[in-house]
This record gives sequence, structure tokens and C-alpha cells, in this order.
Amino acid sequence: VPQLERRCRRSYHCGVIARLQQRRFHRAKLLLMNTELSVQQVGTAVGYPEPSHFSGFFRKLSGVSPRAYRAENV
Repeated sequence: VPQLERRCRRSYHCGVIARLQQRRFHRAKLLLMNTELSVQQVGTAVGYPEPSHFSGFFRKLSGVSPRAYRAENV
């Protein structure tokens, strides 16, 4: 685990958990902009089966709800 953390920090300048969250957020943005999936389905697809957890995670990183993000970017 420490070696994985070191390598991740060297390559991506952040820890493993932060990198995972970045990848989930990026994928969620793509799914919201390019598919007709519901917000709940997008959350499940990126690893957040609870809609409230996904909305909180998305809002924390983007400053807007997933629905608002979709409305602004479609």
C-alpha cells in the first residue's frame, strides 16, 4: 500500500483516493453530457449507488448539482 501511494503521488501529484475521485468525477461529467442516463444511473455507473452520496460528491467537486451540470452543458 505505501508503495502504491508513493507511485500515485509521483505520477498524478495526489493520493490514491483523490485520484479515484478525480476519475469518477471525470466519468460522471462525460456520462451526464453524452448519455440519456438518469442522474441515479450515472451515480451507480461511477460507484455511488446511493443518489444522495453521488449528488454530494458531485456538488463538492463542481459546485453544482448533477442535474444543474447537465442542464448547463447539454
